[in-house]
Amino acid sequence: MQTRYEREAYQFLAVFRFLAYALAVMFTQVVPSLGVPAMPPLQLYIILATLGVYTALRVFSPLRWRERSLITYLIVLGDFLLCMLLVIYTNGLNSPFLLYSLTPIMTAALLFEEKVAISLAAIATIVLSIAHLALSQFIERFTWIMQGYNLTMLIIYTLFCFVAATVPYRINLNIRRRIEREAIIEERR
Repeated sequence: MQTRYEREAYQFLAVFRFLAYALAVMFTQVVPSLGVPAMPPLQLYIILATLGVYTALRVFSPLRWRERSLITYLIVLGDFLLCMLLVIYTNGLNSPFLLYSLTPIMTAALLFEEKVAISLAAIATIVLSIAHLALSQFIERFTWIMQGYNLTMLIIYTLFCFVAATVPYRINLNIRRRIEREAIIEERR
């Protein structure tokens, strides 16, 4: 049985994930100049359809984080890896899926320990930086980090990652603690 706070956390994460997916679809379909220019349309539609199914599965199958099993952490890690690979595959900092890649960080921030959320935020920033630095030397569609607005986008993405990872702990709205406290009170009754 889920508590009110647990339901609210899952609803927030589901709405954010859905809206991030909807924005990615909009950026690739309505405003194609902001989307992935070098990708064939069929490949883009396959990615969008697969991500749509994945988003629906993630929305309708919430984590069982209270179990504290290794599988729960592996699910979040798998979600994180999938999101980062998607961003790197679709042009890194110019990817329409950049906002979507924040969902595993927000999930970790709302439902797990702070060190998990901060670790994911740091890894996301480092991976994206290294991808742009390394891949810009070999792949034409990846631009050098100092070219255009890439450095600005990287700084903004880094800020968003760390804000999403730390805000629940800094403003004393740690939903996980409230859920645990409520569960202990319920158990004592």
